[in-house]
Amino acid sequence: MRVSLDLESQSRVDLKRCGVHVYAADPSTKILRCRLSINGAPPYEWDRHHRAPWLDDTGTLLPGTTFHAFNAGFERVMWTVLGHTIGLPPCPPLSRWRCTAALGRAHGLRGGLDQMAKDMRIALNKDSEGYRLMMRLCKPDKKGVLPTPTHDELVRLGDYCGQDVRVEQELLDALPLKELARAEQAIWEATEEANDEGILVDRLAVLAAIRGLGKHTTDLGTEIRALTNGINSTQVQKLGDWFAIDAGEELDDLTKQTLEDRLDDFTGPARRVAEIRLELAKSSTSKFAALRDGSVGDGRVRGQLIYHGAHTGRDTHPRMQLGNLPRGVLVNDVDALADRLDMLSDPELIALVDGSPMTTYSALVRPMLVAPPGKVLTVIDLSQIEARVLAWLAGETVLLDGFRRGVDVYRIQASAIYNIAPEAITKNQRTVGKVCVLSGGYGCGWKKFRAFCKASGVMLTEEDAKQIIYAYRDSNPDIVRWWAQLNEAIWAVAVYGQDTARAGPILFQRTGPWVRAILPSGRALWYLNPRVVTIPPEKPEDLPTKELIYGGRFKYGRLYGGLLAENITQAVARDVFMGGVLRLRANRFNPILRVHDEIVCETPPGMLNILTHYMTVQPSFAPGLPVKAEGFETRRYRK
Repeated sequence: MRVSLDLESQSRVDLKRCGVHVYAADPSTKILRCRLSINGAPPYEWDRHHRAPWLDDTGTLLPGTTFHAFNAGFERVMWTVLGHTIGLPPCPPLSRWRCTAALGRAHGLRGGLDQMAKDMRIALNKDSEGYRLMMRLCKPDKKGVLPTPTHDELVRLGDYCGQDVRVEQELLDALPLKELARAEQAIWEATEEANDEGILVDRLAVLAAIRGLGKHTTDLGTEIRALTNGINSTQVQKLGDWFAIDAGEELDDLTKQTLEDRLDDFTGPARRVAEIRLELAKSSTSKFAALRDGSVGDGRVRGQLIYHGAHTGRDTHPRMQLGNLPRGVLVNDVDALADRLDMLSDPELIALVDGSPMTTYSALVRPMLVAPPGKVLTVIDLSQIEARVLAWLAGETVLLDGFRRGVDVYRIQASAIYNIAPEAITKNQRTVGKVCVLSGGYGCGWKKFRAFCKASGVMLTEEDAKQIIYAYRDSNPDIVRWWAQLNEAIWAVAVYGQDTARAGPILFQRTGPWVRAILPSGRALWYLNPRVVTIPPEKPEDLPTKELIYGGRFKYGRLYGGLLAENITQAVARDVFMGGVLRLRANRFNPILRVHDEIVCETPPGMLNILTHYMTVQPSFAPGLPVKAEGFETRRYRK
């Protein structure tokens, strides 16, 4: 039996800001409507007097019954916490749930239900009136009062709810795969378990940091208004005019990059205004607020993982954006600083010992996540996994051999670039080698490479950047060859009508409107509606060019050898990583956080070696791939 459902609810809590776990637990939250469909039949309104058709006469869940919803994590948590208030029986176990949003993302689709439906050419009866009613009823009005819906409004809201059930069913019927593969379903369940478990937050430190950030932001705003005759830091147009007229500095824009590039040209008030703008750009107020708002109750922040949030299958992170936290190199010990509530709430004290308060506060977001008493956070990262996977996929044997022997491949790459002995490589030269290994393998051109090096603190001339990219490609011919194979294979299937084409271990296959890149694990990357477009020439004397793109109503992106190498490498690295996650879960160590190629587990002290072993077992689908991990135990989360 397939049970499809959708809920409409109401609460004083901001769902997007706080997450479903805080939302569902709040006393103001209530379920307004619940529409169900059994095996694709027309949706009906659940009533507490109804018999649950998924239960037998003894109240036991019927074998084979699954429960489907778009973003099923919301319906599952709401049912668990509030289902009894509308007469629903106990929530089915996690293993019986299926998420249509997760399935859509696994097919390479993007966006919410409406966007996925449009990209799959599903006709939508757009219910604008129902949407406006839902938005009015779901949250407090401008006076802070929750609306009390009339009977007619509830009936109308139920119709809107039923429309979402119908669209979810049509989307599921339109997708080639009707559910995730067994391993992927296990990863989705591990993700939901991690979201339910959450991670402990040092709320006292978070609140102190928010006070300090507020004071520092206010002080900077006061200073910039004094310098500019009353202009706020957010008034970009007026600040640009002030730079041009009052300070005599013509700027193309006020972006971080422009201000950093021109900072040394400024003097007096202009320099200080630029410094304040750059300081405010580092603000981490929203991340601290997300920690505060998301950890109401028992102090654990939940719902920090989105399964298959990226096209490659990697997780993404709502609200806090855990994947984008700065590493935070501080003068002081991070743990000691995070323990000093007096210092956290006083930006002037922080400035005395660590310089920029905003930089320090940004670096302190990660350490706000802590282990409970008697436990530690065991953090394990797969070392250089993308570079290892790329070399393995492309058959770059020299690079692979370096990884197997445990040599410093960044130093070896720098040696090939600069044509000097590895032991003579300087720190900056090694950084160039590292950026080459991490970005050059995806067809990175000299302009991007130069920008990446600058971001890593190494300045290169245009000529140097070009020569280094040429040197990388000369020293890694099999990787360069694989780009060409990928490009040829995708064009053969997407444009020239071949059913399949191979590029090394990757098989491209046409499946309806998609081209699939089948990975060594058996999972596939799906590219919707690949098609050729003509790009007009930039100069009149040049000829138009042909480009392969993919996506639904709007272009998702381009398809070419370097991009495919990046997508596929990251996808295979993800499969290696998730294999470790499933082994940990099978041994009752399910990670509570996953960030890029790093897991965080809450364990007793002394478990590092055991967990590292589970993460580095040789994948059966990748014989010969050298997998290595590094880790540590800590009280506060850090890099």
